[in-house]
Amino acid sequence: VGERTYGKGSVQNLDDFGPTGGLFKLTTARYFPPKGENIDKLSTGGKPEGIAVAGGKVFVGDLSAPRLSVFDASTYEKLGELAIDGNAIRVIASPDGKTVATSHVDKGSITLIDAASHSVLRSFPVSGDPAATQVTLIWSSDGKRLYAAETMRNQIAEIDAETGKVLRRIDVGKNGDGLAVTRIP
Repeated sequence: VGERTYGKGSVQNLDDFGPTGGLFKLTTARYFPPKGENIDKLSTGGKPEGIAVAGGKVFVGDLSAPRLSVFDASTYEKLGELAIDGNAIRVIASPDGKTVATSHVDKGSITLIDAASHSVLRSFPVSGDPAATQVTLIWSSDGKRLYAAETMRNQIAEIDAETGKVLRRIDVGKNGDGLAVTRIP
């Protein structure tokens, strides 16, 4: 909180998605940390895809293997690799920066990681089906819910972050991928 964060293809201006509605935005961008270096170039040994910054660390997903690389955000020194449930197409930090979530396109699951210790907290299925093409993740502003785009189902799954239970599925337009939830004035 109060720390500027950077992430590939994610918008973190979030508010609860309630019955009054929300706004979904498709986001495409290339992000650079304060030093101006391209964080897409960190050596992960795989095919880097999703990136999140939390707790002074850079978390980089790997689209080619079920792992998450962790780097020091100041020096870019590699701190380690975590085995996760699937290939991470998206990575996003919670609003308080304490938890990092990864979305696994190949498994239809999510893994939650403790940002301070960079250890896996738990993994749970969402779609459980690669054909759903689960891609983008966002957090609610209070960090209690996650929203996952199930692109080929044309749905967004609303998930209780504590239990991993899918609370509901929201029908959206065809092949929806990028997400942001924001308050409508």
